[in-house]
Amino acid sequence: MKEMIGIEALAFFNPDLSQVDGIFAQASQAVERPLVDFDRSNHRSLTKKQVSDAIKKTDIILDSVKKQCAEGNKLILALKSGTQKDIDSIEINEDSAEILKNVVAEITRGNLRMAYTFLSAETHEAWRPHLNALRYIKTRALQTFEDYKKITNELYELVSLYQIKSSEQFSYDIDAISSSIASNTVDHPEWVTSGEDFVNWIESMRKDS
Repeated sequence: MKEMIGIEALAFFNPDLSQVDGIFAQASQAVERPLVDFDRSNHRSLTKKQVSDAIKKTDIILDSVKKQCAEGNKLILALKSGTQKDIDSIEINEDSAEILKNVVAEITRGNLRMAYTFLSAETHEAWRPHLNALRYIKTRALQTFEDYKKITNELYELVSLYQIKSSEQFSYDIDAISSSIASNTVDHPEWVTSGEDFVNWIESMRKDS
């Protein structure tokens, strides 16, 4: 399973948040750097080479992020339908959910900065003659980074679910449960008529989650 998941996917669980931030910084710089050069030149707009370089740089970055997303999808598939051996191979740690939560927050901030970068570029005279190229970069970047956020957030939710203690680690009082489910205040399926049924019901919902 580790071979299927790959080293890139394992990085979801042990990320360097500064590197996550750096991905967004590099993408922003690819759009913003030509503006710095523009301010130092006498051109009326960016040159075709500057625009071409910006596209190439962002494509490289976004291809890397898409690869990370693909690896993340493999992790999601393993957590949803893999065997226990597959899941164990992912090596989820006690702090994995918290780490993923922090990554989601970092990506969210990065997405907001990227949106602002494109807003600024679209209103700058240097990019005005090259709006089609800029919008190509914008559409691809915002979609890719939004996918990155969704995949990371789904991993966070799945890992959080897996870190909920199994019912096997709790001691159920079957008689007490049987008395409780007889109460009108307890909402449960009609087939749940005993303490054992209740445990099976909870387990079935945990598996379906």
